[in-house]
Amino acid sequence: MALIAAFSWQQVAGAQNVQFTDESTGEPTSWNWDFGDGSLSADQNPTHSYDAPGDYTVTLIVGNDSGASATVTQAISVVEVTKPTADFQTQQTAGTLEIKFTDQSTGGPNKWSWNFGDGKTSDKANPKHTYAKTGNFKVTLKVSNAGGSDSTTHTVNVAKPPTAAFSVSTASTPLEIKFSDGSKGTPASWSWDFGDGKTSDKPNPRHTYAQAGDYDVKLTVTNNAGSDSQTTTITVPIPASETPGPNPSESAAP
Repeated sequence: MALIAAFSWQQVAGAQNVQFTDESTGEPTSWNWDFGDGSLSADQNPTHSYDAPGDYTVTLIVGNDSGASATVTQAISVVEVTKPTADFQTQQTAGTLEIKFTDQSTGGPNKWSWNFGDGKTSDKANPKHTYAKTGNFKVTLKVSNAGGSDSTTHTVNVAKPPTAAFSVSTASTPLEIKFSDGSKGTPASWSWDFGDGKTSDKPNPRHTYAQAGDYDVKLTVTNNAGSDSQTTTITVPIPASETPGPNPSESAAP
């Protein structure tokens, strides 16, 4: 097989480093790279760090045990690396105190430094962290690359799943019921089903029914850690104005 020199290249994200991959055929046994900036290498698949962005002419000379040699030259462009902008999102794993952190930074960071606000840290891009207790924690993410660094801090709420509970009472308006949330565990959202096809997302809503009767009311409360529901059958009383009075024909004789 004839000896043919060939290579591919790729700039490393967030750096002015270029990864060169030898793709020569003919069983080469030696490699001589000229990176176009005065630097050389004899590695088969070198990574080279350029001091400045720009266009460079890269030459690869390969040889084999038969004494043959082949040369290939390519023009490459090293792009300037800009400073990243730090950002992240969080999600609590339902039923646990574990938080999943997702890096949302822009600008191609290649290093991450997390401070979870409880004395623990991580250098992973998208770490998970389990807190020892509930509460609010100030979490800081610092990201960096060859262009510089940036950091951001978010307050993360670590919660226990709520326990749904509520009470009801009548209002002054006929057929109107007042609902009072009594849930434990600091819910962040409420979902009411009043049993007549109507709903609400308020914590303490009022609802006017079309008619008296029994209704199965369901409250679902949710926070970062999960959700819980309670269903209770309530009785909407007949308005006093509609309560039938005594039948005169049935009045007792004097």
